[in-house]
Parts: sequence; structure tokens; C-alpha cells
Amino acid sequence: MHNGKAEGEILSSEELETKLVETMRLWSFLLLLLVLLPAWSQKRGRPKPPDIELVEVKARRDQDRVKVDALVRNCGTKPIQGLRIYFDFRAPRGMVMTRQSGGIEPEVLEPGEEAEIRVQLHDHPRAVDFVVSFEDSAGRELRAARTGPFPIE
Repeated sequence: MHNGKAEGEILSSEELETKLVETMRLWSFLLLLLVLLPAWSQKRGRPKPPDIELVEVKARRDQDRVKVDALVRNCGTKPIQGLRIYFDFRAPRGMVMTRQSGGIEPEVLEPGEEAEIRVQLHDHPRAVDFVVSFEDSAGRELRAARTGPFPIE
């Protein structure tokens, strides 16, 4: 017996129509998956463009400080509120010795706009270079182009 019917028993037209609709729904769903899955996987595989780009950067030691002059550009499509830049100063083998931060003067950096960063940070004698990362005022890490390492002169 199958679905309350004995083998070889004829289905009514209503039951036949229900089974046909169920089968068509299943095949439609499978066909939709077959069409959408490749497009979805291609979209997921493509990296998103950066929100911010470090256009220029220069760091030099001055007594017990490291002076950093940099230029950043909002290369995203949305304004960036309260941009923070984090400097990870590293030892010769890449180990982070200290992390320090700075900000930019305009509170909002509009798409396409550039801003200068001029900060004086505490020097760590063993640091030879640094990498940077960025966050907005909400603490969201921003995707960045050109994050280093950059030498300390």
C-alpha cells in the first residue's frame, strides 16, 4: 500500500492533479537552485572594494616620538563618520610591539574626499615598520587599500 491505495489502484483526477502540482513545484525549486547557485557563489567569491585608501604615508623618528604624515581617501560610496586610524608598530620579524591610534579633523569624510593625518605617536625603539587599519565612529572595521607595512625612517 502507498498513500492509502493498493498497488495498481487508479488515482482520481484530483489526486493525480495534486501529485502533478507537487512534482512540478519540486522540479521548479530544483531548477531555480540550479540557476541561482552559480551566480550566488560568484558574488560571494568576489571581494568587496575598499572603503578607504591610504594614498600617501611617511613616518620618521623625532626623539622619543614617531611623526606620521598621511593622506587618506574615502573610495567607498558612503560617508565615513569619525574615522580612526590604528598604527600597529612591528619588530623586525613582524611581531606587533604596540598599537596606537589617531583620527582626522573633519568629522565626516564624504565619498571621494581626502583628508590629511598628522600624528605624533610614542616611539618603540625596536619597531622597524607599521601597518594600519581603520574604523568608523561605530567601531566598524573598514576595508582598506594599502595598509602596509610601511618603514619608519
